[in-house]
Amino acid sequence: LHLSLSVDKPMDIFGDGWSDYMSRLKEECNDNCIFTSECNAEPYADQFDGFLTWAWVATNYVPFFSKIYAGHVVLFGRSTNGYKKADKEYFRFHVGQSVMFGQQIGWINADIIDDEEKMVYLSRMCQARYEFKDYFNYGKMLRPPKTNDFIPTFVTDSAIGFSDVNEAPLILSSSWEKDGNAVMIITNCDKKEYTLAYDAPFDSYDEVKCYGEGKVSEIVGSKIKITIAPESAIAIIKKAKE
Repeated sequence: LHLSLSVDKPMDIFGDGWSDYMSRLKEECNDNCIFTSECNAEPYADQFDGFLTWAWVATNYVPFFSKIYAGHVVLFGRSTNGYKKADKEYFRFHVGQSVMFGQQIGWINADIIDDEEKMVYLSRMCQARYEFKDYFNYGKMLRPPKTNDFIPTFVTDSAIGFSDVNEAPLILSSSWEKDGNAVMIITNCDKKEYTLAYDAPFDSYDEVKCYGEGKVSEIVGSKIKITIAPESAIAIIKKAKE
């Protein structure tokens, strides 16, 4: 879609001028138009429908932005190409964390379909992202479940040349709620199977879905013990009482 607007005064993009510009732009468009911006910025969350969060490629983030703005603005894409393109652990970590953060997976070159190893994990996480999209788009992020068990890590930098190098976890988790329903999602980005006990946001569950292989071995109080295969995800669902 290409729009031609007549602008009769300078636009101060850091002040009210930008808001005025976006309001005028939306008046020119029909209801099927969406507006996205490269990178995310809180002052513009009421003006855009989506943010391309391509630079979320460090390893020590907490999902604070997702916690606040999930359901209000779509967050999508991370940079997994560049000089890190051949790093399979890096790829799986960012695909997995994207889903945990409620982001849409994306900003991946089309040649991904020729990489059978990457496609195994990507296809599973795309399926999980699709099945729980209503939680991510219209629900609320809960505090991520925690475990005191061993979490494997790997050492990495970013794909965009940041100088710092950090350890990143290879098992990731998140919890979401919508209309009284809740889901706890855990993904294993590693090449080994693990069994872990998590502090869950609920003390019973109604359904388990696996993307790859996994199982719930027991639940005691608020502790849920799960076994999860390599490159897999498991979703534990608590449904609202009718």
